[in-house]
Amino acid sequence: MKIIWKAFLLLLIVACTNDKIKTASSAKSNTTEKTEETPDLSGIPEFDIDFPKSDYKITTTQNTVEQAGGAIVTNWILQGKDENGPFLYYVAHNELSGALKTQTENNPSALNTAFEAAIRGSADKLGAADYSFKQIKLGNYPGMESVCKVFNGQGMLKSRVYKIDDSFMMVSAGGRQIDTTSVNTFLNSFQLKK
Repeated sequence: MKIIWKAFLLLLIVACTNDKIKTASSAKSNTTEKTEETPDLSGIPEFDIDFPKSDYKITTTQNTVEQAGGAIVTNWILQGKDENGPFLYYVAHNELSGALKTQTENNPSALNTAFEAAIRGSADKLGAADYSFKQIKLGNYPGMESVCKVFNGQGMLKSRVYKIDDSFMMVSAGGRQIDTTSVNTFLNSFQLKK
């Protein structure tokens, strides 16, 4: 299980994002500010999600993580600060490497460990504590939801991660004194296109 934990710590690279992403294929839309060359979004499940309105821009990044077998990580992130403090809304796509793919396909407990590692790998960067986890599904796709405290207990982060074919899709939102209705609206807006 240490391999899974380390792989996801390397895979989850946080960036920045804003507004509404209609599909993973629409990364060139006028609501997305690219930070690198236009990412190659082939192979990423198409999805819809509603980012909250903000003066900040959605940033799309894509990185190859050589230490994780050349896995490709794509992030869409809205990050900023308002009168309640910092906030973060994001979607991350992680391509599963060969070894991790085999482990999660053949061992249900390895899949749950990988889900927890994915969630902890991003939340720990915000000083996360007091995690709660529960198994969920998106259609027929298995997943996990977590809520944890961040910002020294002054905020919260809610995350959902799903195994979709040969990849993980994670949707998270949180911040210091953030409105939980906004968090739940964002998470519930995530839908795969058929």
